[in-house]
Amino acid sequence: MTDDIEDAHQAYYHQFEPTEIETLRTALLGWYWKNRRKLPWRGDPPPYGNAEKPATNTKKAKVAADNSKSKSLLSFFGKSTSTPTKTTATKTTTTTSKLAPAAEAAPAAVGTPVSPYGVWVSEIMLQQTRVEAVIDYYLAFMKAFPTVQALSSADLEEVNRLWAGLGYYRRAKMLHDGAIAVVNEHEGNVPNTVEGLKSIPGIGAYTAGAVGSIAFQIRTPLVDGNVIRVLSRVRALAADPKNKQLVALCWTLAEALVSPTHPGDFNQALMELGATLCSVTSPRCSECPLRTVCLARKEVEAKQRPVGKPDTKGDDLCEVCSAGSAKGPSSVTEYPQKAEKKEPTPETYVVVVLTSRSVKGHAGTLCYFLRKRPETGLLAGQWEFPSFLITDAKQRKAVFDSGVQELFEGEEFTTTSRRSCGEIVHVFSHRKHTMLIEAAEITSPLENPTTTDAESQSKKRKLSSTTTSRWYLCSLTLSLLLSSLCSASLSILSH
Repeated sequence: MTDDIEDAHQAYYHQFEPTEIETLRTALLGWYWKNRRKLPWRGDPPPYGNAEKPATNTKKAKVAADNSKSKSLLSFFGKSTSTPTKTTATKTTTTTSKLAPAAEAAPAAVGTPVSPYGVWVSEIMLQQTRVEAVIDYYLAFMKAFPTVQALSSADLEEVNRLWAGLGYYRRAKMLHDGAIAVVNEHEGNVPNTVEGLKSIPGIGAYTAGAVGSIAFQIRTPLVDGNVIRVLSRVRALAADPKNKQLVALCWTLAEALVSPTHPGDFNQALMELGATLCSVTSPRCSECPLRTVCLARKEVEAKQRPVGKPDTKGDDLCEVCSAGSAKGPSSVTEYPQKAEKKEPTPETYVVVVLTSRSVKGHAGTLCYFLRKRPETGLLAGQWEFPSFLITDAKQRKAVFDSGVQELFEGEEFTTTSRRSCGEIVHVFSHRKHTMLIEAAEITSPLENPTTTDAESQSKKRKLSSTTTSRWYLCSLTLSLLLSSLCSASLSILSH
């Protein structure tokens, strides 16, 4: 709640007038139909490209830069990881009109109509992930699992393999669980109501709004980070983007704005605007189709807030905006306010890379030992080289020794070689992992469950979901082994 009377203003200051709503709908849809990006989940044929330069998420860019400086675990073995083949987009040039174009009618449909299932997959992949990164993964995923029935009958290991490298791996499991629910509870048909969609595991308010409006043309809103930024500027909302009151108000505003005739296109247009023109740090206001109804722009030009100084008498004062100054913002980037930055929590792990040439039944063949992570928490259910949390780097060797003993409790083995391979640092959004790599080769007739690279591809459905550790034969390259079997968990080690 604002506690600075200089900046006090009534709640209605942030609401849209009926004429503003019509102006906004017309301008935004016209801009979108002319400038939208060509994407596979919009039914467009290749090549896929951008008509607008995407907005840069500076926080994610910094994390990616930090991670790119770190050694890859595979560098210790002289290998490199494999990623989905990139789709080459033809460079296109689009001239953006400086005047808000009229939206008389939607353009004729292009490409192949996208199924509700296809829309659903794209929306899950796009959460917390850039469009450019999703395209190739989406195409590969839809090729492998073209229908909800195909996904529901697939083994989770195979789903994780195709998700490897995309991040936020819990999404893959929830999408798989959701597909099973659709097949078992809805006869294989994705629900065509918002409430029905919300009943599916992994589908919340945003995804239900996206699938409902895009796939079924239901007039329902959606709110994500891009939408919050756009509405915070258009309505001059001075609050942290994670503020619950601000988020709730954005849902209310978005609901009032949704086009009754083109809800799917409108919602995509609102997100597209935030992803391209209305960026976090470098908005291109002169090209924005909403500049005539943007309060933030008007405040900057007038050098005062609120514009027009509406009457502050009465009890209906705005309780969303933080205290500020009547001088007004110097830039629209002051909306929304910067979220409180929290440094990622540092954690240090000893990562145990074990090899053996004496696994029973495979004597003489190099095998790597992998362990399955718990079904909850970070990288849930993914395969990894065993790792152990430590509080002091001096514990490195002692934890390695006790960890190996724990892994092979009751079995006799001999360590024939051992070396420390340095460290890898990887930054997640809320955690910073320092991984101290310890490699060793052990011998003895080990009897843990074993599979070969080739067998793993044809027998994945037969692998027990309760198996928590496994020796893998490295008859192929280590990079292929990791990318095909466990890189979903090892992406933290292979950037």
